[in-house]
Amino acid sequence: MKKLAPLLLLAPLALGSCGLFNRAPKPVTTAGGTLMDAKVTYDANGNATTTYTAWSGGAGKVMLDLYDYTAKTTVKEGEATLAADGKFSFASLPTPKDSELSPYTEETQPTGCTSTVKVSDKGMRSATATFRTDATKDVSVMLMDAAGTTTTMGELIYVDRAVKLSGKQECKFTGLTSIADINVSFTKGWNWLTIKATTDLTTSTTTAVMTNGFASNLKWVNRTAATQALNLNTLPFTLR
Repeated sequence: MKKLAPLLLLAPLALGSCGLFNRAPKPVTTAGGTLMDAKVTYDANGNATTTYTAWSGGAGKVMLDLYDYTAKTTVKEGEATLAADGKFSFASLPTPKDSELSPYTEETQPTGCTSTVKVSDKGMRSATATFRTDATKDVSVMLMDAAGTTTTMGELIYVDRAVKLSGKQECKFTGLTSIADINVSFTKGWNWLTIKATTDLTTSTTTAVMTNGFASNLKWVNRTAATQALNLNTLPFTLR
């Protein structure tokens, strides 16, 4: 994770999800699933449809990368075998090096924004895993789904201590209101975070909800498909 920061502008995109929960978290020790090809399309009303098809990128490996703040570069810290049908599994997840952990930082609220977001321990340090393939088709991959006016994404985050983030941030701009609703309790170690963003197209209001775990509808896809539906730079905190 590069840094936790106040809510940035959430563009009125087509976004959403279901099946979220907020139980007390347990450390995540493995990761995997079936990688698929995905294409996001929109109808005349701005509603998204994601079409999933079998992985076409061939066999190879899935890499888990972390950003090293000392070397100032992304470093491979894990890999898993990728089967031709897209299946892969990390038997264990790496513990980030000290140089791969980023401290919590606060930023000045953008004009038009108010925030009640609180962090239980501002001494926390964190890292966010990114995934990519080394196969016939080399792409960045992530968990996502887009349907109707909602997009849901999953992020795998490491924290060096138990910490809770909670509160809301609302930003009002000309023709747009964006709201972030954050209620997550991370345990020390790896944690899944689900980000669900929903847009009310009639009022141009976008609401992003962050919760523990990940929704059952999420699928491993090319990260490009996810960014069609949601620009990662518009999330309420910046992820690396």
